[in-house]
Amino acid sequence: MICHLKFVEINDICGCADELKILEILLKHATVLEKLALTSDATEQDYQQKKRMALSDVYEFAKQ
Repeated sequence: MICHLKFVEINDICGCADELKILEILLKHATVLEKLALTSDATEQDYQQKKRMALSDVYEFAKQ
């Protein structure tokens, strides 16, 4: 199915490893892709805050 995609729109992308892996797969296999639209409302500050929160959650989980 992915090889037939002509247009893909992804909103609120932050650039995390999982998203980049999906984009890599998409670009590798979507052979007829004509347009890829990516948008992000996040700022670098938002990204850093989410990263700190995720690390804090991991730390709290490890303490249990």
